Amino acid sequence: DSTGYQTPNWVYGGFVHDQWKVNDRLTVNYGVRWDAFKIGQYGVPGNPNYCAGAMDPLHGTYIIPANPGACATVGQAPCIPTPNGTLPPNVVIAPGGHIFRNVYDNWQPRIGLAYRLGEKTVLRAGYGRYFDQYNGVDSALFQSQGLWPDNNSITNTGLNTTYVTTYAENPLNLTPGEKILPDPNGPFDISTLWRDPRMKNAFADEWSVGVERQLTPSQLLTVNYVGERGMRIPIGGDFGNAVTPGPGNPLLREEFPYIPEGTALARDWGRNWYEALQATLQRKFSSGFSYTLSYTWSKAEDFAGAQDWS
Repeated sequence: DSTGYQTPNWVYGGFVHDQWKVNDRLTVNYGVRWDAFKIGQYGVPGNPNYCAGAMDPLHGTYIIPANPGACATVGQAPCIPTPNGTLPPNVVIAPGGHIFRNVYDNWQPRIGLAYRLGEKTVLRAGYGRYFDQYNGVDSALFQSQGLWPDNNSITNTGLNTTYVTTYAENPLNLTPGEKILPDPNGPFDISTLWRDPRMKNAFADEWSVGVERQLTPSQLLTVNYVGERGMRIPIGGDFGNAVTPGPGNPLLREEFPYIPEGTALARDWGRNWYEALQATLQRKFSSGFSYTLSYTWSKAEDFAGAQDWS
């Protein structure tokens, strides 16, 4: 239960579907589904936890949902560590107060055809688009917890020694009344796996064409061609490096030199493809036994479809 810790995610969906029997040979099934994803935000507006941000390495910015005010006024994180609370260079406020963008283009058409070629043969074909349901988005939102201009970490390097450096009454050696403040050199020195704020959920186009033939009263042969194309698949990569090859110091060719080299980012640039010829022979016996013989000849390709690093 994330009540009080997160602005919730919402999914709105609807579909229409119909069947049309064109004649005694042809039947058509068709429809369309639409899903809208209203993505939440870590924290709740009006609460201090609402101000944790995230980096956008593709555009060279660090995004926060709101300005919590100057540290000199607020007194503790989250706050902006500048004299008057102005945002540091390349730090921006998220549009509408939400770092991750909503997704409204999840249109999913579906169509299927069945055509009887004769008394024993049927031709079938179908196509559909199917979207992923953003199962991991909650984890991505909670990863913003404690990030600049918030601060939920305390650094103490004197705890693993062979002599006593702290006591049970104050294990972290905190100064009484001391307030935790954000890194004054942040936020571009943060090292973590970022998620592209414009990242959209993955989808797959799937289609098939096949023939079904009754060979005997007890034998059925089916041959299908099936295909699939996956788009917007999550893929990881390192950013902050020089974007073009050339002589000399590569640091001088970085697009955003203030973003550390090797900054990790997940985005939706992955792709995958699948094609197959599938054949199935089925036979039923009067005794209740049956057998099924299947053969598949297929090819699969992907561009980091398993979230590998490119």
